Amino acid sequence: MATTGYDHARWFFGAADIPRWFGYTLGCAMVQTWRDTAGPLSAERWITVPATEIIATARATGLLPPDGADIAPA
Repeated sequence: MATTGYDHARWFFGAADIPRWFGYTLGCAMVQTWRDTAGPLSAERWITVPATEIIATARATGLLPPDGADIAPA
């Protein structure tokens, strides 16, 4: 999830194995999952939360597979 070596068009605009807008939909679900578990948030917290925290929450709640597992076919 934190790598930069991915096919952006495939994830965000779709391909045979991934629906159109999948990347946007997954990202929205990940942030919502984090928000649901984070409690009250200040403006400062909103702009300083590291992506790794959001990814970890998505993994802990089952939205994403365990670290190191691929979430879509290559």
